[in-house]
Amino acid sequence: MTRRTAAACALALVLAATTAACGPDGRGDAQRAPDGRHAAPDARRSGGARPDSAPSASPSARHTPSASAPGRSAASPKPTGPARSTGPAEGRADGARPPRTSPHGHGAPRLADCGGDRLRWTLTRLHGAARRHAPAALLSAANTGGAPCAFDGYPSLEVYVGKGPSVSAAPASAGRVRLVLLHGRSAQFPLYYPAAPFHGYCALPAHVTPSVAVRPPHPSRTDAGALLTMTDAHGRRVRAVVCGDIRIGTPRVR
Repeated sequence: MTRRTAAACALALVLAATTAACGPDGRGDAQRAPDGRHAAPDARRSGGARPDSAPSASPSARHTPSASAPGRSAASPKPTGPARSTGPAEGRADGARPPRTSPHGHGAPRLADCGGDRLRWTLTRLHGAARRHAPAALLSAANTGGAPCAFDGYPSLEVYVGKGPSVSAAPASAGRVRLVLLHGRSAQFPLYYPAAPFHGYCALPAHVTPSVAVRPPHPSRTDAGALLTMTDAHGRRVRAVVCGDIRIGTPRVR
Protein backbone atom coordinates (compact mmCIF):
# COMPACT_ATOMS: atom_id res chain seq x y z
CA MET A 1 0.00 0.00 0.00
CA THR A 2 1.36 3.32 -0.97
CA ARG A 3 1.64 6.34 1.29
CA ARG A 4 -1.19 8.14 -0.53
CA THR A 5 -3.50 5.18 -0.15
CA ALA A 6 -2.76 4.99 3.60
CA ALA A 7 -3.61 8.68 4.06
CA ALA A 8 -6.91 8.27 2.25
CA CYS A 9 -7.86 5.30 4.44
CA ALA A 10 -7.08 7.24 7.60
CA LEU A 11 -9.24 10.15 6.41
CA ALA A 12 -12.10 7.73 5.67
CA LEU A 13 -11.91 6.30 9.20
CA VAL A 14 -12.03 9.74 10.73
CA LEU A 15 -15.10 10.69 8.65
CA ALA A 16 -16.84 7.43 9.58
CA ALA A 17 -16.24 8.04 13.29
CA THR A 18 -17.57 11.61 13.02
CA THR A 19 -20.72 10.44 11.21
CA ALA A 20 -21.44 7.84 13.89
CA ALA A 21 -21.06 10.45 16.65
CA CYS A 22 -23.44 13.04 15.12
CA GLY A 23 -26.19 10.56 14.14
CA PRO A 24 -27.99 10.16 10.87
CA ASP A 25 -29.19 13.77 10.58
CA GLY A 26 -26.03 15.37 11.94
CA ARG A 27 -27.68 16.96 15.08
CA GLY A 28 -25.77 15.08 17.73
CA ASP A 29 -27.70 13.56 20.60
CA ALA A 30 -30.88 15.52 19.94
CA GLN A 31 -33.76 13.09 19.43
CA ARG A 32 -36.98 13.76 17.60
CA ALA A 33 -40.17 13.11 19.47
CA PRO A 34 -42.93 11.09 17.83
CA ASP A 35 -45.02 14.27 17.26
CA GLY A 36 -42.11 15.90 15.39
CA ARG A 37 -40.97 18.14 18.26
CA HIS A 38 -37.45 17.94 19.56
CA ALA A 39 -37.14 16.39 22.97
CA ALA A 40 -35.26 18.34 25.57
CA PRO A 41 -31.60 17.46 25.93
CA ASP A 42 -30.59 15.09 28.65
CA ALA A 43 -28.85 17.88 30.48
CA ARG A 44 -32.12 19.90 30.56
CA ARG A 45 -34.14 16.85 31.63
CA SER A 46 -31.79 16.12 34.47
CA GLY A 47 -31.41 19.76 35.48
CA GLY A 48 -33.42 21.81 38.08
CA ALA A 49 -37.16 22.13 37.76
CA ARG A 50 -38.63 25.08 35.92
CA PRO A 51 -39.63 28.02 38.15
CA ASP A 52 -43.29 27.82 37.15
CA SER A 53 -43.50 24.08 37.71
CA ALA A 54 -42.49 24.19 41.38
CA PRO A 55 -45.10 22.47 43.55
CA SER A 56 -47.15 24.78 45.75
CA ALA A 57 -46.69 24.70 49.48
CA SER A 58 -48.87 22.23 51.31
CA PRO A 59 -51.67 23.58 53.55
CA SER A 60 -49.74 22.52 56.61
CA ALA A 61 -46.71 24.57 55.55
CA ARG A 62 -48.72 27.78 55.02
CA HIS A 63 -48.52 30.56 57.60
CA THR A 64 -51.21 30.44 60.21
CA PRO A 65 -51.93 33.12 62.84
CA SER A 66 -49.86 32.58 65.89
CA ALA A 67 -51.49 31.96 69.21
CA SER A 68 -51.69 34.82 71.66
CA ALA A 69 -48.68 35.49 73.78
CA PRO A 70 -48.54 33.48 76.99
CA GLY A 71 -48.51 36.60 79.14
CA ARG A 72 -51.46 38.32 77.43
CA SER A 73 -54.97 37.12 78.13
CA ALA A 74 -57.97 37.66 75.88
CA ALA A 75 -59.92 40.88 76.46
CA SER A 76 -62.81 40.36 78.78
CA PRO A 77 -65.91 42.61 78.98
CA LYS A 78 -65.68 45.50 81.40
CA PRO A 79 -67.40 44.82 84.67
CA THR A 80 -70.59 46.73 85.12
CA GLY A 81 -71.80 48.18 88.37
CA PRO A 82 -74.90 47.04 90.17
CA ALA A 83 -78.17 47.88 88.50
CA ARG A 84 -79.74 51.11 89.66
CA SER A 85 -82.63 50.80 91.96
CA THR A 86 -86.02 51.56 90.52
CA GLY A 87 -87.76 51.76 93.86
CA PRO A 88 -90.30 54.34 94.99
CA ALA A 89 -89.69 58.04 94.30
CA GLU A 90 -87.54 60.06 96.65
CA GLY A 91 -86.24 56.96 98.43
CA ARG A 92 -89.36 56.46 100.55
CA ALA A 93 -90.39 52.86 101.10
CA ASP A 94 -94.08 53.75 100.79
CA GLY A 95 -93.53 55.77 97.59
CA ALA A 96 -94.66 59.06 99.17
CA ARG A 97 -92.66 62.25 98.73
CA PRO A 98 -90.86 63.56 101.80
CA PRO A 99 -92.03 66.87 103.28
CA ARG A 100 -90.63 70.06 101.81
CA THR A 101 -87.68 71.53 103.65
CA SER A 102 -86.91 75.08 104.56
CA PRO A 103 -84.26 76.80 102.38
CA HIS A 104 -82.49 77.80 105.60
CA GLY A 105 -83.22 74.71 107.64
CA HIS A 106 -80.61 72.35 106.12
CA GLY A 107 -82.91 69.35 105.80
CA ALA A 108 -85.34 70.27 108.57
CA PRO A 109 -89.07 69.92 107.84
CA ARG A 110 -90.45 72.85 105.91
CA LEU A 111 -91.76 75.76 107.95
CA ALA A 112 -95.40 76.72 107.84
CA ASP A 113 -96.34 79.49 105.45
CA CYS A 114 -96.70 82.98 106.83
CA GLY A 115 -100.48 83.24 106.74
CA GLY A 116 -102.55 86.33 107.27
CA ASP A 117 -103.48 85.24 110.80
CA ARG A 118 -99.88 85.70 111.98
CA LEU A 119 -98.87 88.77 109.93
CA ARG A 120 -99.23 92.44 110.77
CA TRP A 121 -99.15 94.64 107.64
CA THR A 122 -98.12 98.29 107.43
CA LEU A 123 -97.91 100.71 104.49
CA THR A 124 -95.63 103.70 104.91
CA ARG A 125 -95.23 106.65 102.55
CA LEU A 126 -91.57 107.52 101.97
CA HIS A 127 -90.07 111.01 101.73
CA GLY A 128 -88.24 110.12 98.55
CA ALA A 129 -91.46 109.68 96.57
CA ALA A 130 -90.76 112.89 94.66
CA ARG A 131 -87.36 111.64 93.45
CA ARG A 132 -87.11 109.69 90.21
CA HIS A 133 -86.44 105.95 90.55
CA ALA A 134 -86.99 106.16 94.32
CA PRO A 135 -89.61 104.01 96.08
CA ALA A 136 -92.80 105.84 96.92
CA ALA A 137 -93.85 103.59 99.79
CA LEU A 138 -92.75 100.66 101.90
CA LEU A 139 -94.92 97.57 102.51
CA SER A 140 -94.02 95.54 105.62
CA ALA A 141 -95.23 92.20 106.95
CA ALA A 142 -94.24 91.36 110.56
CA ASN A 143 -94.47 87.85 112.00
CA THR A 144 -96.59 88.05 115.17
CA GLY A 145 -96.77 84.27 115.62
CA GLY A 146 -94.84 82.30 118.18
CA ALA A 147 -92.82 80.29 115.62
CA PRO A 148 -90.84 81.07 112.47
CA CYS A 149 -92.71 80.96 109.17
CA ALA A 150 -91.83 80.86 105.48
CA PHE A 151 -92.52 83.90 103.33
CA ASP A 152 -91.94 82.57 99.80
CA GLY A 153 -92.99 84.94 97.04
CA TYR A 154 -94.40 88.42 96.58
CA PRO A 155 -97.56 89.63 98.29
CA SER A 156 -100.71 90.45 96.37
CA LEU A 157 -101.46 94.17 96.50
CA GLU A 158 -104.34 96.12 94.97
CA VAL A 159 -105.33 99.78 95.28
CA TYR A 160 -108.86 100.67 94.19
CA VAL A 161 -111.64 103.22 94.54
CA GLY A 162 -114.94 101.50 95.37
CA LYS A 163 -116.16 99.72 92.23
CA GLY A 164 -114.25 102.12 90.04
CA PRO A 165 -110.67 102.11 88.79
CA SER A 166 -107.99 100.00 90.44
CA VAL A 167 -104.24 99.40 90.20
CA SER A 168 -102.60 96.04 90.94
CA ALA A 169 -98.96 95.56 91.93
CA ALA A 170 -96.50 93.27 90.14
CA PRO A 171 -92.91 92.21 90.94
CA ALA A 172 -90.22 94.45 89.50
CA SER A 173 -88.01 91.43 88.68
CA ALA A 174 -88.42 87.73 88.03
CA GLY A 175 -86.22 86.70 90.95
CA ARG A 176 -87.54 84.22 93.50
CA VAL A 177 -88.34 85.28 97.06
CA ARG A 178 -87.67 82.72 99.83
CA LEU A 179 -87.63 84.27 103.30
CA VAL A 180 -87.85 82.92 106.84
CA LEU A 181 -89.43 85.28 109.36
CA LEU A 182 -88.64 84.71 113.00
CA HIS A 183 -90.97 85.99 115.67
CA GLY A 184 -91.05 89.79 115.56
CA ARG A 185 -89.10 90.07 112.27
CA SER A 186 -90.50 91.77 109.20
CA ALA A 187 -90.25 91.38 105.42
CA GLN A 188 -90.11 94.84 103.82
CA PHE A 189 -90.99 95.42 100.16
CA PRO A 190 -90.27 98.77 98.47
CA LEU A 191 -93.07 99.98 96.18
CA TYR A 192 -92.34 101.99 93.03
CA TYR A 193 -95.11 104.05 91.40
CA PRO A 194 -95.85 107.65 90.43
CA ALA A 195 -97.24 109.35 93.54
CA ALA A 196 -98.36 112.54 91.81
CA PRO A 197 -100.37 113.36 88.66
CA PHE A 198 -98.35 113.55 85.44
CA HIS A 199 -99.59 116.31 83.10
CA GLY A 200 -102.88 116.20 84.95
CA TYR A 201 -103.27 112.40 84.63
CA CYS A 202 -103.57 110.01 87.57
CA ALA A 203 -104.68 106.38 87.43
CA LEU A 204 -106.79 106.88 90.56
CA PRO A 205 -108.51 110.14 91.52
CA ALA A 206 -105.95 112.03 93.57
CA HIS A 207 -108.63 113.75 95.70
CA VAL A 208 -110.17 110.45 96.84
CA THR A 209 -108.69 108.18 99.49
CA PRO A 210 -108.46 104.72 97.90
CA SER A 211 -108.68 101.34 99.57
CA VAL A 212 -105.52 99.20 99.80
CA ALA A 213 -105.91 95.40 100.03
CA VAL A 214 -103.05 92.96 100.61
CA ARG A 215 -102.69 89.18 100.88
CA PRO A 216 -99.66 86.97 101.62
CA PRO A 217 -98.11 84.97 98.77
CA HIS A 218 -99.59 81.68 100.08
CA PRO A 219 -102.93 82.54 101.70
CA SER A 220 -105.19 79.95 103.21
CA ARG A 221 -108.66 79.27 101.82
CA THR A 222 -110.22 81.45 104.50
CA ASP A 223 -107.70 84.30 104.19
CA ALA A 224 -109.56 87.24 102.67
CA GLY A 225 -106.58 89.58 103.05
CA ALA A 226 -106.23 92.78 105.01
CA LEU A 227 -107.15 96.43 104.35
CA LEU A 228 -104.32 98.88 104.95
CA THR A 229 -104.15 102.53 105.82
CA MET A 230 -101.14 104.48 104.61
CA THR A 231 -99.17 106.44 107.17
CA ASP A 232 -96.16 108.67 107.03
CA ALA A 233 -92.82 108.09 108.77
CA HIS A 234 -94.31 109.43 112.04
CA GLY A 235 -97.33 107.13 112.00
CA ARG A 236 -99.87 109.75 110.90
CA ARG A 237 -102.54 108.73 108.43
CA VAL A 238 -102.09 110.08 104.91
CA ARG A 239 -103.90 109.62 101.61
CA ALA A 240 -102.40 107.13 99.18
CA VAL A 241 -102.01 108.81 95.80
CA VAL A 242 -101.32 106.23 93.08
CA CYS A 243 -101.15 107.62 89.56
CA GLY A 244 -99.65 104.64 87.69
CA ASP A 245 -98.55 101.04 87.82
CA ILE A 246 -97.05 99.67 91.01
CA ARG A 247 -93.84 97.61 90.99
CA ILE A 248 -92.74 95.60 94.03
CA GLY A 249 -88.98 95.66 94.61
CA THR A 250 -86.63 93.11 96.18
CA PRO A 251 -87.48 92.55 99.86
CA ARG A 252 -85.25 92.56 102.90
CA VAL A 253 -85.75 91.20 106.42
CA ARG A 254 -85.62 93.62 109.34
